[in-house]
Order: sequence, then C-alpha cells, then structure tokens
Amino acid sequence: MSKDSIPYNTTEGSFYLPIAIIFYDVDDANFPSEFYFIAKIGQQLELRQCDAGMGVKWFQIPDLHHAVTDSKVIQKIGD
Repeated sequence: MSKDSIPYNTTEGSFYLPIAIIFYDVDDANFPSEFYFIAKIGQQLELRQCDAGMGVKWFQIPDLHHAVTDSKVIQKIGD
C-alpha cells in the first residue's frame, strides 16, 4: 500500500506517486514481473497494470503501467 499522494522531483525524473493498493500473485523481484494497482488520484480511482520484473528501477514505473481492460482481471481484483 502506498500512502504518498504527492509529486516527486529527483535526478532520475519527476513523477507523481498516488495513494494506491498494489496486487500481485508472484513476488519475483523488487517490482514483480506483473502487478496491478488501484490508485486514487484526486477523487477518482484507477485500475492499472504494470509489467516490471528484475532490473526495473522505481523511477521507471511511471512509464511501464497501462489501463486494465481484461474483464477477468477486473473480476479477480473485485472479488
């Protein structure tokens, strides 16, 4: 669970870390090869998927996530 909800400015780049709940099945790296998160940005919730894995650094995550459209994934997270 991430509780930040603030923008970060670092030498590696700038990004916004929302309040989020993170889901994954296999803990195979610092950032699992595949994980999902529900982020609260303002008053809206978003479900996102991220493909990461070995070698991925924290500052790369903003470029690696995308919207979830697979109804099976949405159902699994909703259960």
